[in-house]
Amino acid sequence: MDAQAKPEPVDGPDGSQRILASRAGLHLPNDRFIPVRSEDLVEAILEQSDRFPQVTDHMEALCREMDRVIVQETTAFQRFIGRRYDAVNPARETKAVRPAPNDAALAELQQMLGYLIEKANYEHLDKAEIEATIKAAKSHGMQIRTDPDRLERLELYVRGQAEQEQRKRSIRSPIRGKKRVVEVFQRLVVVFQFKGEPTLNLKLFRDIPVADVEALLPHAEAVMSLFDRFKVAAGSAGAFGGIAWKIAAGTAIFGQLAWAGIVALCGLSIRAFFGYRRARHTRASQMTHNLYYRIVANNAGVLELLLGSIGQEELKEAVLGYTLLLHRPDLTTDTDLEVAASQWLKETFGVTVDFDARDAIETLDRFELWADRDQLVPVSPAQAHQRLTVHWRDAASERYHIESWTHP
Repeated sequence: MDAQAKPEPVDGPDGSQRILASRAGLHLPNDRFIPVRSEDLVEAILEQSDRFPQVTDHMEALCREMDRVIVQETTAFQRFIGRRYDAVNPARETKAVRPAPNDAALAELQQMLGYLIEKANYEHLDKAEIEATIKAAKSHGMQIRTDPDRLERLELYVRGQAEQEQRKRSIRSPIRGKKRVVEVFQRLVVVFQFKGEPTLNLKLFRDIPVADVEALLPHAEAVMSLFDRFKVAAGSAGAFGGIAWKIAAGTAIFGQLAWAGIVALCGLSIRAFFGYRRARHTRASQMTHNLYYRIVANNAGVLELLLGSIGQEELKEAVLGYTLLLHRPDLTTDTDLEVAASQWLKETFGVTVDFDARDAIETLDRFELWADRDQLVPVSPAQAHQRLTVHWRDAASERYHIESWTHP
């Protein structure tokens, strides 16, 4: 597949150019990630004691108990998935004492990884969205071709949508450059396996412009466009054809004209070839920059960060969901909670989030923190603290993630 389309810049009200992926047909998924630390969220709730009086004296203790239960769950899942991934980890340090997993076991592991990544509030990009992402690639004017035959598996997951300012030098502004605003994925996970290889690669990147995603795909390569190929071929054909014509004609005037045409065609050919070489070198530099400066973790390190992220996301969702439901009797459905939580996050932190109310309610379900489940009325903070302490002591949901990924 050749990626020929790319998003055109849009002039912003301040004179900047905006590179919007949506102009290339890519619709970014809804963002469930809460870009606030759990400690900051708790402090914000405590500062609004007039709005949330019932939890003021219990919030820190509740968070501590919730965190203990969640860490217990993620630690068990870490042992479970870590042992299975170690068999296909390309950076494994330990000796392989078991045979390499077969295709069925690899497919099962990939499903497990998909559950893990999406539980951390990443959104999966399907095949059509990946193609749209490749088409959105600017690649410095390069044409990009992907070779799916090189890969056995490829999955992309994104989280956190944002915009960043960049400056691009031009003839009109060679020093300061022109300001551009580009859409970025704050986190991007790439899962891939080359055909014929028993290893499964995991890569986690940060702050990747949508238009640069293709530079991180293992099966994408830069190729010359048809027009550039034509210019090179025309120059070569013109050179050989012109020489033959000159020899056949044998006249001085015609020979001078022929040589002028040959020089022009050769110049066009050389310019096209070296222009392609320069663009390809620029793309290689871009890839090196992304891999060196923007990579967060590789392979097993990705699992560690994702498991920690799951704990943070579940804790934030559960704390905010519990607090709002305790003080808002009018919130009786998951939609009500989603709207109320998203609005509170917007008012308090100025962030736009599609709050995952279903995850929050599901967490309160397994913690058994309901006084009336049908009306979404939670128990009092004192009762919640007691139940969570017993829940952790009995390891009541220690195998939650291990069992959930097989029964979504």
